[in-house]
Amino acid sequence: MQYDLPSIADLCEAFGFAIAHRDATSLSITVSTDVRLLFCNDDADDCLIGFVGTPWHAHGDIVFASRQASLELSAVDVVAGLADGQLLICEDWSAGQLQDRWLVHRDVFDGQRLLEPDEELRLRRAVINIDRSSAC
Repeated sequence: MQYDLPSIADLCEAFGFAIAHRDATSLSITVSTDVRLLFCNDDADDCLIGFVGTPWHAHGDIVFASRQASLELSAVDVVAGLADGQLLICEDWSAGQLQDRWLVHRDVFDGQRLLEPDEELRLRRAVINIDRSSAC
């Protein structure tokens, strides 16, 4: 599977997400002042989506699951979900340092997880129409 990067870029621009980087195999968009989401294709017919600078990533469509339900979204659905607030950015912070960042669906997220004493989870909504001069 490969992401249709030109279509994703067009949709991002239509929703007001700034494109931070674009080439033949990858596209990153600014989804918050200091947060970029990367869509990437490789030569082995594989693709991934993840946040720049954090370990979380997914290949192909993303499955969101809780104890009660599950939902699978394409890359195009991810962009739309970020724009309308159905998808949120979840951040894992420990001792004041960002450890990881991933996507959660507001309707399929139970938030159940054991946390260390100095650890916290933060949810953020994507921000559209960020000043494009700061998107790099």
